[in-house]
Amino acid sequence: MQADTPLVSVAVVTYNQLGFLRECLDSVDAQTYSNIEIVVADDGSTDGTQDFLRARAANTRQPIKLSLSQTNRGVTANCQAALDLSTGDFVAWIGGDDLMDPSEIERQVAFMQKEPDVTISYHDLRLLFQDTGEVTGTYNREGNAPRNGDVFTAARYGTFNAGSSNMVRMSTARGVRFDSRIGTASDWLYWVECLAAGGLIEFIPDALGVYRRHASSVTSALDSSDTTLLREHLSSCAILLQKHPSLKRAVKAREAQLLLSMGVRSSGRERRSLALASFKRRPSLHSIGLLLPERWADEVHRYRRRPRLRPQTGPSSDDAAGVAQGHDG
Repeated sequence: MQADTPLVSVAVVTYNQLGFLRECLDSVDAQTYSNIEIVVADDGSTDGTQDFLRARAANTRQPIKLSLSQTNRGVTANCQAALDLSTGDFVAWIGGDDLMDPSEIERQVAFMQKEPDVTISYHDLRLLFQDTGEVTGTYNREGNAPRNGDVFTAARYGTFNAGSSNMVRMSTARGVRFDSRIGTASDWLYWVECLAAGGLIEFIPDALGVYRRHASSVTSALDSSDTTLLREHLSSCAILLQKHPSLKRAVKAREAQLLLSMGVRSSGRERRSLALASFKRRPSLHSIGLLLPERWADEVHRYRRRPRLRPQTGPSSDDAAGVAQGHDG
């Protein structure tokens, strides 16, 4: 590694995103940081993406490493294919429909060099809503509170770091792989495993790129009534509990939140069963609410969302604040 300009692998993962991929790669080419290798993994696209990539690789001054699958193997296998081709000291991840600001890599490399204990750095992203063309809000201001911490933080709070914002220090995480048992939503497990190898995850509080939101994105699927990806996250919890027993408390809290998320997407007996499972892992007012008849549960939910007044005096102030925090999530 050159001390001043370590090699950065920009790992672009794509599937049927021909309409966005040129703009994405143009944003990578426009980086102010020069020591970059571009890796593109395509998961068997049927929209002409692979022909476009071959032509671009043959007619560009910036070399491009290509992994062009002839079949659709899934998100996890495609991410691993990109990782296998990446030889950089750092790997910066981006989806084929997202964009980098010109200074993104330069800013993140400078941060990683200044903070040698950081294994993963991530930053905010502006949100581009594909249906309307509007750029409004940012990923970490729209319900994804940014967090700094270690492996316990990542295991407890899930994916608070947008996929297209992450840079990973490979001297720490070189041996970590995407787990093939998780077909699609494998990124959270990968981030946790990187941190289990050592180091911290830290947030850069600036929006250094654009995250495109549309109906086919994984994030939209997590927000929908379909619980398939939430179940994959639960499978990731089971893997972590088996492999890293020391993470039990954090993972159980994460399981409780996932079960709650599934519960609010369900009704009747299934809703109560999921709420009870969540309560057993981490009691909360929200899980109690889901155990009640739905007309009562709505009242509990409204109560839970009321502003809480912190006592002004008295020895119980900190205790009251702690109880309130204990009911969050």
